[in-house]
Amino acid sequence: MPVRGTRYAHAVSFRDDFEGHDLDRSVWIPHYLPQWSSRAESAATYEVTGSELRLSIPSGQGLWCPAEHEGPLRVSGIQSGVFSGEVGSTVGQQPFRDGLRVREVQPARWGWTPHYGVLEIRARMELTARSMASAWLVGIEDEPRRSGEICVFEVFGDAIDRRGPAVGMGIHPFRDPRPARRLRHAAATGRRDRLSRLRHRLAPGLRGLLRRRRPRAHRGAGA
Repeated sequence: MPVRGTRYAHAVSFRDDFEGHDLDRSVWIPHYLPQWSSRAESAATYEVTGSELRLSIPSGQGLWCPAEHEGPLRVSGIQSGVFSGEVGSTVGQQPFRDGLRVREVQPARWGWTPHYGVLEIRARMELTARSMASAWLVGIEDEPRRSGEICVFEVFGDAIDRRGPAVGMGIHPFRDPRPARRLRHAAATGRRDRLSRLRHRLAPGLRGLLRRRRPRAHRGAGA
C-alpha cells in the first residue's frame, strides 16, 4: 500500500485505526515507563471509541512516580515496548535522572518496534496551560547506542496563542554515545487549526507548516 504525498512508495507494515473497543494489547502497553514507578501508578486513563484512542487525565488521577519525580506529574500514555532489570537495578528504558532504580520488574515485551520507516499520525488535543501532548520514537535501550529519541511532535498548552500552537520537533541523543549528527531526522506537516497529519521519515531534512521549535528537555505529559 503506497503512502501518499511522499517521494517514494512504501509498504505499510503496521496500521492501527483503533476500530475495536480496547487497545490491541499485543501491540500497546497502556502504561508510562512502569519500571520506575509501577503498573498501578503508571496506568493510562483512556477510551477507544469512534476509531479514536482518547487519552485523558482526570482530576482524580494519581501522581506518576511521586517518590522519584521532581514536581507532581500526572501522565496518560501508551507505549509499544517495555523491559527492565531486577528490582533495585538501573536497567530500564528512559530513566529521567541519574541513579534511578527499578521499582517493579517489567518482563520484556515488544509490540510494534520498527527500526526505520515512515510514520503517519493523526492527532488532535485539548490542552490547558499546565498540560502537554506528544509522540516520540524512542530507542528500546537494550544497549546504549539504541537510547536516542525522535520527537515527532510536542505541544505545550502554554505555547498556544492566536497564531496557533508552537510544535516542538527534534532529536534527543540521551545516552547514545554517537554524535547527534549521525541521527537523521524527518519531517512533520500539519494545519494551523489542528494537527491533521504528521509524517515522520528517518531521512535528512525538516519541514513544517506549523511554527516550529526545539523540543523541551524534560519528558512527560502532565497536568
